[in-house]
Amino acid sequence: MSTAQFIGTSGITLAHGFSTPDSLDAQMKQAMIRIADKSYVLSDSSKFGHNCMVSFAQMFRNLPYPSPIPGISARTLRQFRQHDVDIRVIPANGASGR
Repeated sequence: MSTAQFIGTSGITLAHGFSTPDSLDAQMKQAMIRIADKSYVLSDSSKFGHNCMVSFAQMFRNLPYPSPIPGISARTLRQFRQHDVDIRVIPANGASGR
């Protein structure tokens, strides 16, 4: 049986990956990622460029990258694209983001 984990984050930067202000939360998320076949980080655009105290995962790579993304600057998008980071957009109305 395949398992997928959907995890929230408080911060996303290229330098520190995904982060949270709570070390226990980070440990739990790391354990979830280790045991899952696939992990997905869910976030809104306000988390990009924000780094919290504890990193729990680095960027996931090598998947399609849609743009533009409302709320994220073109510069930030370029930086993530240069590192092959997968960002999928799901609009607030639930329509497809591809």
